[in-house]
Amino acid sequence: MSVDLAQGALSLGSYYRIGWEILWRYQRYILLLFAGITLPITVLQQESVLAKLMAVSPPLHAIVMIFNPTVFAVLNIAALSYVMLLASHELQRKVVVPRKLLSLVRDNLLLVVGGLIVFSLIVSAGILLLVLPGLFLAVMLCFFMQEILIAQESLFGSFSKSWDLVRQNFGRTLIANLTFILPPAIVSAYTYFNPFGPTGTFMKDLVVNAYILLVTLVSTVLFLNLRAMQRAAEHAAAGEDSGDPQLNRSGGEETWTQT
Repeated sequence: MSVDLAQGALSLGSYYRIGWEILWRYQRYILLLFAGITLPITVLQQESVLAKLMAVSPPLHAIVMIFNPTVFAVLNIAALSYVMLLASHELQRKVVVPRKLLSLVRDNLLLVVGGLIVFSLIVSAGILLLVLPGLFLAVMLCFFMQEILIAQESLFGSFSKSWDLVRQNFGRTLIANLTFILPPAIVSAYTYFNPFGPTGTFMKDLVVNAYILLVTLVSTVLFLNLRAMQRAAEHAAAGEDSGDPQLNRSGGEETWTQT
């Protein structure tokens, strides 16, 4: 199967399908991320686990509390960054070398964390202004991580590029983001309002965190599709052929092949 991402907008289902196929192809790497980072962090964030840890070893409990949530958040960001780069390399038909991806994550982690802090501050400020401005800003700036990791943009350049990209594709991006947040919202609501009795938060957190890994793949497919169309439109308007190797349809970021 071959998909030309610059030819036109894919359907929402196609984004999920391609994301799922990438997840399946690289399940070993993603399972290692899940087992090595996501699962332990989810366990250590449970109140019952922290209470038992306090009873067994107060010093170890103190260490966990120091690392939680800041260091755990950074580890989660690193895991999501790895997944984004994994999807990007697959879609651009580059050889996936785990050590190289880890090196790229390490080199950009500080910038991504800084971007996430700025993003949170901007969105929080918008939410204080009657909520809707914050939600609007969250959608407009949602691709800042991909811009940093994949397009190698600067901190503030990533926000500017994300804004331009979403501005041209606001409806599609908004609908995609709604599908991203709806399942976790349903799982959370079921956890706290289960008519058959309350359920623990561990399984809810585990399901949501696993789903976030899939959503990261899907959002990266969406980003590359919109970015490829944007570049193709710009070059078509200028009446020139792109010299960018990433826009070479025989092997650029627009073509994804499943064998």
